[in-house]
Amino acid sequence: MLAALSAAALHLPPAAAVVLLGLAAFAGGYSTSVWWALLVGLSAWAYFTGFLENSLGQLTLAPQDLDRLVVMALVAVTGSLLWRRRTGRE
Repeated sequence: MLAALSAAALHLPPAAAVVLLGLAAFAGGYSTSVWWALLVGLSAWAYFTGFLENSLGQLTLAPQDLDRLVVMALVAVTGSLLWRRRTGRE
């Protein structure tokens, strides 16, 4: 949420906001289970789509929105998997 608020306050272009939320999803997914990381990725997508791309929390499911959903989820899960591998919790 802080990443989305920062992107909005800084008036970042959409591409930069996606990168910022992707980094936040990776960091949020790190040191969590895969399922929690998946939810973190979903939340990052929802904040971007609902508040940065659209207004008033409106979620849309256009093809580019679904692409971002998959990317955010994969980035967060990758963070979780890297942490699990690093700590030997495979």
